[in-house]
Amino acid sequence: MGIRYQDRINHDAGIIVEFLKSPHKHFMQFYKLCFHYTKKHLCSLKRRGAVLPKIGSNPETNLDDITNDILGILLSSARAPYNIVFDYFTKHGISPEKNQDGFLIYHRFTILIRGFANRELYKIRGYENPQTRKIKRRFKDILKGPGYHESIIGGREFFTLEATGNLRQDKPVIPYEKLLQIVENTYHENISYVKWCLKIFEAIDKCGEYQNGIFRHELLQAAIEISSKHMEINFGERDNLSSIELALIRQAVERAIPKTLDWVSENVSRGFVEKERITKEESELFLKAIELYLWDFGCDGSHDKYPRYYFVLFPDKDQNFYLKNHKYPFETMINSARDYFIDLLRNDSTINGIRDY
Repeated sequence: MGIRYQDRINHDAGIIVEFLKSPHKHFMQFYKLCFHYTKKHLCSLKRRGAVLPKIGSNPETNLDDITNDILGILLSSARAPYNIVFDYFTKHGISPEKNQDGFLIYHRFTILIRGFANRELYKIRGYENPQTRKIKRRFKDILKGPGYHESIIGGREFFTLEATGNLRQDKPVIPYEKLLQIVENTYHENISYVKWCLKIFEAIDKCGEYQNGIFRHELLQAAIEISSKHMEINFGERDNLSSIELALIRQAVERAIPKTLDWVSENVSRGFVEKERITKEESELFLKAIELYLWDFGCDGSHDKYPRYYFVLFPDKDQNFYLKNHKYPFETMINSARDYFIDLLRNDSTINGIRDY
C-alpha cells in the first residue's frame, strides 16, 4: 500500500470520524465524500455495461442527479439524524469514541456506499435483489416438495397441506393483511425456511373462517416483506452482472463446493468426530447444511445466519440444544469452509475480476 494511498485513506477516515462525532458541524465534508465515492461507483457500473436510470432531461448531469437522489435517502433522518449511517457504523462496532484503524473505517464506509447505491438502483430499475431471489427460490422448492398439495384457482397456483382434510372451500381465501400478520408471527431469524413455511400453513389451518390454503404469489410476497422488515442493516456487495458472468460464477461455485466439503470433512470434521463432540451422522448433516450455505454465498453473494442452515437439517432441535451442543462444532466447520471456499474462488482464473470474494 503506497504512502499516498494510505494518506488518502487516513484523510477520508478522519472525515468520517469527525462526522460521527458532530454530524451537523461536519455535514458538508461528509456529504462531499459520499458524493465522490457514490459517483465513482456509478461510473464503474456504467463502464461494466450497467444501464443506469435517466433522471431529468440533461444527460450531462445524469450521474450527478442519480448520486444526489441516492444520497438524499442515505442521509435522511427518518427516525433520528442520519439514522441509516449511524445504525450501520454502530452495527459494525465503529464509534468516534474508539481509537480504530483508519483502513477499517474507510473499508466499512466504501461497503456502505456501494451497497446502498446498488440497493437504491434495484428499487429505481425494478431489479430483484439476491435476497429476494433466494427467498422465492427456497419457498418454491419447499412447495414442490412433500407435504403440500397444489391446485389451480382462477389460473393461479393455490397450495394447501397434503394432510389437510376439510378444505373449507365454501370459505373466502385469507386476506393478505391477515396472512402478513401470520407470516410475521411465525417468523424467527433462526428458524429454517422449511419450518417457517410449515408454521404458516398450520396457522392458516387454524383460522376456521377462511380456506386453509393460500395463493403462492401472496405467500412469496408476504415472506419477502417480513424478511426484509427483520433483516439487519447489512449493506454488502450487490452485483450488476451479465447472464454470462453469472453462469461463470455458478460453474466456479459448482467446482469449488465438493473440494471444500472434502477438505472440511478431512481437516475439521474428523477431529470433532474423533473427540466425540459430534457423531459421524451429525457430521454428515453439518456438511449438507454447509453445502446450502456455500451455494447461497457463492452464487448470490448473500446468505442467511448460520443457524438457519443448521435447522434445515435438524428441524427437531431447538435453539437451546443448538447453543449448548452444536453451535461450536458447526460454526467452526462453516467458518473453515468459508475461508477455504473463498480461497478457491479467488484463485479461479475463470471469474477473476467478475466478483470480489
